[in-house]
Amino acid sequence: ISALNDDLEPAITLSNVNLLVAEWIPAGANQLSYLMDRLGVLDRCQGGLFTAQIDSAPSKSKFMCPVGLTQVRILDFDLSEAINFEAEIQFPEAPGIVQVEFFGMHMEVSGAVLIGMKVEAVEKARPEQISLDLLSRVVVDVMNDSSRIIDDLLSEYQRVQMNMVYRGESRNREKFVLYLADSIDPMTKAEAYMNDSQYVAELRQLLGDLQSVHCLSSEDIVILGSKACIAAGPRCRGNEELLSRFIILCARENFVKVIFTRLKVLNASLLHIRDLLLRHQEHPNRGTVIRDLLSDTSRDISLLSELQEYLVESLHGFRVPPLP
Repeated sequence: ISALNDDLEPAITLSNVNLLVAEWIPAGANQLSYLMDRLGVLDRCQGGLFTAQIDSAPSKSKFMCPVGLTQVRILDFDLSEAINFEAEIQFPEAPGIVQVEFFGMHMEVSGAVLIGMKVEAVEKARPEQISLDLLSRVVVDVMNDSSRIIDDLLSEYQRVQMNMVYRGESRNREKFVLYLADSIDPMTKAEAYMNDSQYVAELRQLLGDLQSVHCLSSEDIVILGSKACIAAGPRCRGNEELLSRFIILCARENFVKVIFTRLKVLNASLLHIRDLLLRHQEHPNRGTVIRDLLSDTSRDISLLSELQEYLVESLHGFRVPPLP
């Protein structure tokens, strides 16, 4: 990224940062099989360029789509469990911005999605000293690009489910992020991160509302927020599998919150329909309006019921890894 002109004086910096972005999408064995078939995991030529755009003229010899595709390279897979692949971002950037961006992606049959990347450079910042302000700008771009990549790989029915839950704003859906770093500077007491106004201001850019800080040793610390988590220190990398399971659970929690909000909207729609039924004689077209609203509401109820079943089934095989 080369479009940041302001001089920053960071209060907190991280060293050699790895990002792990977690989210949960409705998925099962059929959806995973569809994805593997689409990516061609058993073909001689695996992967390729993908887009969510539908060909409106399949009989013609050419297909035109806007600039910005997802190039996928298969790494490994288990036909009944998960798939790992690398996705190269080929979306256009604004003039003056040079961006080299590769994602490592892990998708499970349970619906858990993990997106990993190593931050090697941001503007002029060295990997040994990256400020939280720069990281917050990078993460915004990672969130947008990862949503576009996943949307390109979902089935049409999954996109219908996601658009219903997020009310057409699935591209802007919230994810949970883990910042895994070799060290944090300054390394101080937990109370300082919670009480010092300068530290709190920078941490909120990255983590949202601060919830807790845990000093595990003189070199290791975990800072937990409402939207992300920082785990810094040499021993934290040894607990990467445990931390990844934790952020997957946090991603599930985010999705449950979205469903709860969607249920409140659905309840308001039902109350509105009831009010229209009580006053159906006020307008000659009221019956048509009520039938259309009932049709849309019935579809949403059916989709929400399926999503709740997916959530329950996704926890059946969930396991907590042993401590290293």
